[in-house]
Amino acid sequence: MKHTTTFATLLAATMLGGTATAGITYTYFGSYGGHDYYTTELSLEYYDAREAAEQLGIQLGYDSYLASITDEAESDWVQSISLDTMWIGLNDLDMDGQWTWDSGEAFDWSDWAPGEPNENSGDENVVVMNWLNDEAYGWNDWKDLNRFAPALIEVAVPAPGAIALLSLAGLTGRRRRRA
Repeated sequence: MKHTTTFATLLAATMLGGTATAGITYTYFGSYGGHDYYTTELSLEYYDAREAAEQLGIQLGYDSYLASITDEAESDWVQSISLDTMWIGLNDLDMDGQWTWDSGEAFDWSDWAPGEPNENSGDENVVVMNWLNDEAYGWNDWKDLNRFAPALIEVAVPAPGAIALLSLAGLTGRRRRRA
């Protein structure tokens, strides 16, 4: 069951000079593997979803990115909460056919839907999960423009011991301003 804790980033986006993600509302999705997950309430284009992930991290003071689904257990956990089609952080934007995670994690497991990835005329370079194809859910390579889905965002929350150390050093919740 999805939690209903939501918050908006209108103020944060305004303070950062405004972005396409101003006014985005996030819903806490759950915790898995030491990371917290959120979804956007709105369906977004891919680049706005990526920006929303970054803005959430800035607001929370932790690294965040479109989710990296790196094994079957994590995929099953997400699907136990929602089967909605959602953006994840997998793409081959840098080199066609060479899939990489936004988080920098190794791409060594996949859950492609039947017939995917198919490049659909050589123009699909980003990925959504929970795509229903031939009665099976999986990933689908999708176009980066004119396609809309909520973002599944992963937030790398430090372990409790690390938070205590950061707190002692007076560093929790602080980030350097970008020049």
